[in-house]
Amino acid sequence: MLRTVKVPEQFVPLFQVAEKYVDEFFQTLEKKPEEGTIRIGGDRYVLIRCDSMSHSYVDQVKETIGEDAAYEFLYNFTRILGQRDARAFIQKMNVQSPPEKLSAGPIHFAYAGWALVDIHPTSRPSPDENYYLEYTHPNTFEAETYLRRSKEKAKRPVCIFSAGYSSGWCTESFGVEVHAREVTCVAKGDEACQFIMAPRDRLDEYEEQFFRARNLPYTQKKKKTLEEYRKEAQVGAFALNLVESHFLEEKISLEILAEEIKKALEFFAGYERANIAKEKILQLSWVSDRDTLKEKIIYVVDAQLKDTQMEQERLKKEMEIATKIQTAILPCIPTHPELEISCEMRPAEKVSGDYYDVLLDEHQRLWLGIGDVSGHGVTPGLIMMMAQSAFSSYISQSRKVSPSEVVVAINKILYNNIYTRLNQNDYMTLTLLVYEGDGNFRYAGKHLDIMVYRAGEKKCEPIPTDGVFAGILPDVSHLTEDLTFRLERGDFLVLYTDGIIEARNEDRELLDVERFGKIIEKNAERGSLQDIKNAILNDVFHWCNFQQEDDISIVVVRRK
Repeated sequence: MLRTVKVPEQFVPLFQVAEKYVDEFFQTLEKKPEEGTIRIGGDRYVLIRCDSMSHSYVDQVKETIGEDAAYEFLYNFTRILGQRDARAFIQKMNVQSPPEKLSAGPIHFAYAGWALVDIHPTSRPSPDENYYLEYTHPNTFEAETYLRRSKEKAKRPVCIFSAGYSSGWCTESFGVEVHAREVTCVAKGDEACQFIMAPRDRLDEYEEQFFRARNLPYTQKKKKTLEEYRKEAQVGAFALNLVESHFLEEKISLEILAEEIKKALEFFAGYERANIAKEKILQLSWVSDRDTLKEKIIYVVDAQLKDTQMEQERLKKEMEIATKIQTAILPCIPTHPELEISCEMRPAEKVSGDYYDVLLDEHQRLWLGIGDVSGHGVTPGLIMMMAQSAFSSYISQSRKVSPSEVVVAINKILYNNIYTRLNQNDYMTLTLLVYEGDGNFRYAGKHLDIMVYRAGEKKCEPIPTDGVFAGILPDVSHLTEDLTFRLERGDFLVLYTDGIIEARNEDRELLDVERFGKIIEKNAERGSLQDIKNAILNDVFHWCNFQQEDDISIVVVRRK
């Protein structure tokens, strides 16, 4: 029997499992007024009066920027909250599939005090463009506080936060961009607060179906003129409403208007474009007719938002392409008669600057590579792919090469590409290792210490790397040399990136190399190498409370 959510019969088993672990999560509630803290699952929470968070706050925002803009802004604000909460909870509870992620959402929603969720049988939560969710909130905090403090019925649905938060959670769960709309609201005098959720371009269609199916009066959405559609699509409700609302004040100066629009645009278009808009508006001092001035300002705002949208679309496509390429070139781990190997990469962003590689050369020698490009995002990801390509090409030569030779060659390629072609100042930490048999490794290049677990002593030994970061100097041959170490049977090495040792706990303490060594020692006897790697990562994520700030990569190699 479900206590915290109502769902169609076929979904009950899935939600029963979710109800159990969500309940366990909220059972960790810890209140320490002597410290001024409330924590659940290790995360810090705050208690806020519903009225203060909803209608008192909403009214203040409406007074500042206008009703339509306020609703749009607050919906998007809570939508981001829903996405972030879903992401953190999903990582913490290690929830995998989209249906499991979705099932946790309504139950978490109830435990957090937002409202109860009743999902209708007409729902089709599929992870594609046909996604449709129909549900009721019998008791949202927003409708309740509105009715308590207002004698008049609301003119429009009031549960903005509930709609935004839910759509954010579901978008994060399914990886599909969906939006929620409240179609009936008790604050308006309706029987219930009912919502639909779908991709944005299908909301109007589903809203009409909702009303027609219940024989409820439905007002057809007014068809906009081409000019109205252009303004709404390109300028956006927030900026357009801001322009219109300020022109209601007859005596407002152009300087004040330009500054106010700049502040609004910073949220949507960024600081640089907002300043460009301000400068262009100030250049309109020669326009004396207010209607003409308003149209020209709308045009200025329109242009900046349009450029922002095009830039975002371009970056999004670049990111998608880079992500696909990077995923495709992650190494397929070869089998080896003397060694076991287990690897994993967890980017903090979609494209990682972390690098690891596991390859066999023409002489069947096993090579390992580990490194990290400065920064995050597309450019570091591309530099990482350059290093991977250069490494693969160089060791495929017919003659035997040493790690130091390969490091010198990769450095030259990276230096020429980073400074000459990309015009960037990035660099890369890089260590390459080759296995020479009988437990012997040869390595070169500057990265983090290589961690070696000595099975006989049950201790972790950090082995320093030497040299200079790749991509800083045109030639590093005089600073790069081969070094060696040995693994006995049962020993294993751990290569890793700084996302691990620089992971921070709630007190902002770094994990550091010493604590990481203790984690390796703690998990060294867990059985399979994959179990060891997974347990090490799990302890790292527990240390940082599952709040990953940097890319994380790890390579574990054990001598059989």
